Amino acid sequence: MIGKYKIVGIFMSDIRDESRSRYVTRMAEHAAEEHYRLIVYNSFPELSDDDATGPEVYAALQLIDFDCIDAMIIMTLSLKNQKVADYLTETCRQRQIPVILMDREEPGCYSIQNRLEKTFEKLVRHVIADHHAKDIIMISGPKDNSFAVDREKIFTKVMNEYCLPLTNDTVVNSDMGVAKTGLLVDELLRKRRKPPEAFICANDVMANAVIDRMREYGYRVPEDVIVTGVDGAMSESYRSPSLTTCELMIERDADETDKLLHSIFTGKITEMKRVIPHEMVLGASCGCRKDTVSHFGRTSEQLYVRYCNTQRMEEKTYLLMSEVMRDADFAHLGEKIKQRITRASLVSLSEDILETDRIIAEDCMTYSYSDRMRMLAGKMRTGEWKSNECYDTKRIFPDFENQLLLKEPIVVTPLNFDRHLYGYYATHYGNIMDHAGEMFWTVRTLTMALNLVLDRRTYARGKEDAHV
Repeated sequence: MIGKYKIVGIFMSDIRDESRSRYVTRMAEHAAEEHYRLIVYNSFPELSDDDATGPEVYAALQLIDFDCIDAMIIMTLSLKNQKVADYLTETCRQRQIPVILMDREEPGCYSIQNRLEKTFEKLVRHVIADHHAKDIIMISGPKDNSFAVDREKIFTKVMNEYCLPLTNDTVVNSDMGVAKTGLLVDELLRKRRKPPEAFICANDVMANAVIDRMREYGYRVPEDVIVTGVDGAMSESYRSPSLTTCELMIERDADETDKLLHSIFTGKITEMKRVIPHEMVLGASCGCRKDTVSHFGRTSEQLYVRYCNTQRMEEKTYLLMSEVMRDADFAHLGEKIKQRITRASLVSLSEDILETDRIIAEDCMTYSYSDRMRMLAGKMRTGEWKSNECYDTKRIFPDFENQLLLKEPIVVTPLNFDRHLYGYYATHYGNIMDHAGEMFWTVRTLTMALNLVLDRRTYARGKEDAHV
């Protein structure tokens, strides 16, 4: 707790993911109303991999000040390396910090889980019972994907209940992507000469890939063939026809998390686990709905807004990159970065790297790479922080208490050099969904620029040593 605010941490990888950015955006709305504050400890895929010993895997862990955290939310499915989640969970337990696990159960932890099974079964029954389809093919995911396997079992169960035929081609396995799904459809049509009455796909991406292939062969959806998906992914919702799918209720996840946090903070706990079912959404791809002109108008508007945001983000990224790549010392680099980064954000580096060129190579899961940070560049909403100001690493901002007054979530992402950590980029965003991409490219640009500066400095000092 800091001042009058309880602090809730959210630990995740890749905030660009649609479901995670939507979740944080909704949680920020609740936080502003309930008077707690969010700190998102984020890392991007390039800063984390499956190597259990790589320091970058544990980057965000080092920035957590457990002394001020009142509850920790862990987005377990976003983490490639589950040892990170295990370590964080155990550390919070030892410090008696309540842990909320998303889509995972552990003894002593609260859990919010999404359940697809009943909704997917309902969707399969809808295709068979309401649309009278008998010739059905399921395009599933990889055979070693547990989610795909579960969906196959449900599909097979319902098909058996209705005494519908199951052959070797009734369930085919793709890779959850577009290209392989298209090739599978090609192969099926070569064998069958005509499409089935319905394709039931294990995700929305594959469903839209099937629709595209059907059009290429001259078949209409849903008039000639029904296609359904799973997930309700926003990235696939701009397509026509609109998909019949099982939608993951992200906002409901956030609503339940807020209720659980309220119960934890007030001491009125009623249950450790909350289960949230997906919701079946009937679209035009099964024929239950017709896409209207207003639907296409809204879709076009949303796409245009996203296009404009992407263009603006790319322009800012290129400007930042062109500016910061020119200088080979941190003094000038800080001023260049300050001109290009957004308001209420900062770039800070470890004193280890600024003063001694020392980069820690020890196990970063348990070793804090620096107790002190020096701000390289930063902007407040009004005015600016003092350049080169030093402060405790885990405070994130020099005036941390004042930043909590902004109500918006703080997102902090580590910076690394040759797999070793040396600083971070921290910022405030009200609507994470609109700015997650900008955050990613800012971090990428900063990482490249700072690495270049370190390379140049190391090279210059190597020449000096050789000359001496």
